[in-house]
Amino acid sequence: PTPLSPGSPEPRRRRSLTTAEAKGQFVLELEGLQRQASEHSADKLTLELEGMQRQMSEHSVDKAICMGSFGAGKESRSGDHKLVVAMVGLPARGKSYITKHLQRYLSFEGFGIRVFNAGDYRRRMLGAGQSADFFDPENSEAKQARSQVAFNALEELLGWLVNTPGAHVGIFDATNTTRARRAGILERCARVPGIRVAFLESICTDVEVLQRNYDMKLQNADYCSWQPDDARQDFLQRIARYETEYETVEEDEDEGRVSFMKVLNCGEKNVQRCCHGFLLSKVAGHLLNMHIQDRTIYLTRHGQSEDNALGRLGGDSALTAEGMAYAMQLRDYMHSCLGWDDDAGTEDKGTQADRFLGSRTAEGDGWVLMTSQLRRTRMTARPLLEDDRFVAQSGMRRVHTALLNEIATGTFDGYTEEDIQRVAPKEHAARKRDKLRYRYPQGESYLDVVQRVRPLAMEIEREKRPVLVIAHQAVLRTLLAFFQGVQLEDMPTLEIPLHTVLKLSISAHGCKVEHVALSTQSGLKVVHSVSSPAKPHVGKVQFTP
Repeated sequence: PTPLSPGSPEPRRRRSLTTAEAKGQFVLELEGLQRQASEHSADKLTLELEGMQRQMSEHSVDKAICMGSFGAGKESRSGDHKLVVAMVGLPARGKSYITKHLQRYLSFEGFGIRVFNAGDYRRRMLGAGQSADFFDPENSEAKQARSQVAFNALEELLGWLVNTPGAHVGIFDATNTTRARRAGILERCARVPGIRVAFLESICTDVEVLQRNYDMKLQNADYCSWQPDDARQDFLQRIARYETEYETVEEDEDEGRVSFMKVLNCGEKNVQRCCHGFLLSKVAGHLLNMHIQDRTIYLTRHGQSEDNALGRLGGDSALTAEGMAYAMQLRDYMHSCLGWDDDAGTEDKGTQADRFLGSRTAEGDGWVLMTSQLRRTRMTARPLLEDDRFVAQSGMRRVHTALLNEIATGTFDGYTEEDIQRVAPKEHAARKRDKLRYRYPQGESYLDVVQRVRPLAMEIEREKRPVLVIAHQAVLRTLLAFFQGVQLEDMPTLEIPLHTVLKLSISAHGCKVEHVALSTQSGLKVVHSVSSPAKPHVGKVQFTP
């Protein structure tokens, strides 16, 4: 039998340690080290800790006790089904936007996810440029061809889920607008053991959003050689063809067992049914944070600290004079970005709140300032907090949380990199080999930081107001990877220099990043360096603040 045939056995999986077993093993090892500590020198203890760390790094992430739900590089856990999310909706209703959103989120969570777009398969198999007549339900020959293309995409999705190690979620990005098509999807997936299906319907009634979506659709390969007016008319006719047989997902499908989610206007309203289970609840929960309102997120490290100047890891030192100068520049920069005039008179400042940000959100005017609990971030934020009028009238909401603290360096806190290389060369080499998974003795790994920062990333995702995050390099790398959709393996090498603001302009079309290097000397210019995930640091524009 083929891998997807009904008689195929399920692939054999190597047994993974449960969380309790991993925890017990870790405690036993730690107790042994503690007993040995009284009999050995500090150097000997360091070597034993190195050995323990190397053993833990050899386990996959799901065997580490602190990574309970993390999906990176692991097989599906016992009892978990792999998930097929089948999109439903008319063309230009935001289905592809939602799939990209989910792909970014689940990849950040560490799950293997891939999108299979039926339109791409059609263009590849039948060529681009079909007119609206090709999508007419009365055109039986074209209808059969479209069905064949769609199910070819579904077959490839199932093959990927079954045969690819670490594959967890396949998204079937197609219209799937009829009950018959959805019944076919359910029937086919039911013949593959361990596969669960949920439908995700995108409904859009916002005329302005629809017009923007139409404009984007007219730029794809189907219309690249068409005249703009002809292309728009044909595309509207294509939608009209789909509307003649469009059937929304109903509760009585699949004999009343159907799982589905419905999203109205990309997050304005959500309806969910039978969305139980680990993977599906992840998807359903994330949809509640999704919206398409444009917003800006500012990420910056604290100003230079005393430990930064000495090259020391961790610590809780104060800012240097240069670091405090950066804090003042950051205050001026944020005042400018938020529309606050430092030179305005008392009466003028009293009216600034009325025009602050130029718009209102469902959560009210204002902005959010987030800092870690370490002294260097609080000192960097201090100039922003000293002006009581600005704090009050700008609508500042402050979040002060340990979730943003720097990666814990454990026993190496206060060490320089040269110190670690001299005292624990094997630890130094292990971190060089795998910076993502390496965990400092009694400290954290980057994957641990991802787990810690994840709730805050969801909070920032939900926000519609501007957000300024003053934190630390590892934490900001994690947030930048989340919003740009950077693979976790590449996250530890993202560049987050001191005294630079990363301005993230987020819209329905993606995330644009500008690197804004603020001078710590007054009178110098500010340099904008525009970047994207594919080509960082593209172009430079200068302006005088």
